[in-house]
Amino acid sequence: MAACPAGVDIRGNHYLIQQGNLDEAARNYLAVQPFPPITGRVCFHPCESACARARVDSAVNINAVEHVLGDWAAQMPLEKPVRRHISKVAVVGSGPAGLSCAWFLALMGYPVTVFEARPFPGGMLRYGIPAYRLPDDVVATQVRRLEEIGVRFCCNTRVGKGADVSLAELKRRGYKAIMLAPGTSASRRLELEGSDLPGVHWGLDFLSACRSDEKPVISGDVVVVGGGDVAVDAAITARRLGAARVHMACLESREEMPAYPHNQKDAEDEGIEFHCGFGPARLLQEDGRLVGLELHACTSLKGERGRKRPQVPEDRLPGQGIGQEPRHERGRVPADPQDPMAENVRPLDMEACFAEALRCMTCGSRSRIAYNDDCMTCFTCELRCPSGAIFVHPFKERFARTLDQVDVVKS
Repeated sequence: MAACPAGVDIRGNHYLIQQGNLDEAARNYLAVQPFPPITGRVCFHPCESACARARVDSAVNINAVEHVLGDWAAQMPLEKPVRRHISKVAVVGSGPAGLSCAWFLALMGYPVTVFEARPFPGGMLRYGIPAYRLPDDVVATQVRRLEEIGVRFCCNTRVGKGADVSLAELKRRGYKAIMLAPGTSASRRLELEGSDLPGVHWGLDFLSACRSDEKPVISGDVVVVGGGDVAVDAAITARRLGAARVHMACLESREEMPAYPHNQKDAEDEGIEFHCGFGPARLLQEDGRLVGLELHACTSLKGERGRKRPQVPEDRLPGQGIGQEPRHERGRVPADPQDPMAENVRPLDMEACFAEALRCMTCGSRSRIAYNDDCMTCFTCELRCPSGAIFVHPFKERFARTLDQVDVVKS
């Protein structure tokens, strides 16, 4: 739970699923993170790297359970919140941050309008993540649910200096607060001669074009420069759009590639070829046509800051006496030649979802005090926990004096 960026009560959700109470588990989830159908498909699930079950056999497949729970939540009826405030709020941008802000403001009773520059809401969810990972209808369903609770959307509307609507104009229209959530949709560009040639695409621009009516024509061999998750998405997309062979060239070694391991495996399964330890030197051209890319071996990565991963204290839960239970994985089907960008990951069936939730040991790792007025900070729970899983507070100077810590001195 400490490793979840959204602070989802993972242990509580699994307990509720174990009791067969999926409705309550879904409501528990929506209280802190409103789009589990989306995160269940695209979250990089750092929680699993910190799961204590990994010390027994393998981590609970938290993301797969979230996938099932998210689809369940999407079918639950919504009750339109009571309007409690007169002041209007404008949200600029309809990516994850903008949509989340609109959701919680609407639940608090504010009238909310979301302004989006593109034809459809969703931001990078709609235009940056390939459809095979996050189908359009999943994002559209979440937008409809926002509309059901009173959120308005104004698409094809740019906000800002020199745009369709200025911030001053929004204030004149009566918006008392403005949330700016423009996102990070600009591609990182390399200074290479010939980068303006036909056939050269920039990562996010390429993915965005593939999600719109400007889908590029792909044929022959394709080289993707970079080793991150955007590069992986671009490589798989190019492969599915008809590339004969797709190569990925990155400065890092295979062990240091920034892309998450599960995304690297997806690329391998799609037949992507990796060339690690190489960087682009120059684009090769003949008569104004792109004919190749020259790569140079990388001998040093000085100044690289590396990836940041959530760090949590060592979970002291022992594995003795806990039965081995196989981890349930989501199924995959081959890409459909008639619809290559269709989602090919299949969610767990309900039986497998319950079985996976039962693998959760509900160990209370990094437990927190829920009732501060009642807690006397005696640390008895931490001292007496049979699995050593409870960690009350990191800043204690020493435990309270208890019999557990008194050394018996024999005369």
